[in-house]
Amino acid sequence: GDGDPSTSGDGDGDGDGDCQVWSITYDLDGSVFDITDTPFGAGDASFTCGAPYDADNTIGPGVLTMYFTDVNGQAGGGPAQVIDYEMTMNFVTGSGGTTVTQTLETTAANSCGASRGNLGQGSFNWTAMPDILFDYTTIGNINCDGLLCGQFGAPPAGDTPVNDVVDINPFTNIQFSPDLSTLNSNSFIVSQDNSATTSMTWEGTEVSRTLVDAPACICN
Repeated sequence: GDGDPSTSGDGDGDGDGDCQVWSITYDLDGSVFDITDTPFGAGDASFTCGAPYDADNTIGPGVLTMYFTDVNGQAGGGPAQVIDYEMTMNFVTGSGGTTVTQTLETTAANSCGASRGNLGQGSFNWTAMPDILFDYTTIGNINCDGLLCGQFGAPPAGDTPVNDVVDINPFTNIQFSPDLSTLNSNSFIVSQDNSATTSMTWEGTEVSRTLVDAPACICN
């Protein structure tokens, strides 16, 4: 996590800055992952992050950590960063006797901000500037079993290893409650091609809040 998006500071991420920020971590239960625009709608599906996480029709667990400006001893408006996002994406889709099992881990992490933006004073709305989530990483496996594998947008038969890194552009806005203890985002597209569009909508509840020393790339 010590790298740095092209738009941020020196990227050392070593905590040697001269400021402190509030680090708030959110449980992402309630977030929704949608698959749409599949051929004939055969693979369209929606999955909600929530227990039991190992069910075929759910995803998770998921967590999001953000840094917020310290305003008179409280987390408040000003520069804010997405520091760490993690979501387990284990789910199953099927149609016409064909089953697709996806076993994936998605992350976006950077101690200088995988996405950097601003939380409006009094508006509780965070806007990414630029509108990008950098280095969105997907690692795992997709398995297809059935006669339709390799057809109508379905992956090839058997296992397909996945190791992808992309920048989500455009990303999304995030709305917070006045005390920053809950959040929800606008939907953002994760991937899009001729076989499907996948998108994510975040919903989160605070699980921890700590005042921490910020890296120089945040303070500067």
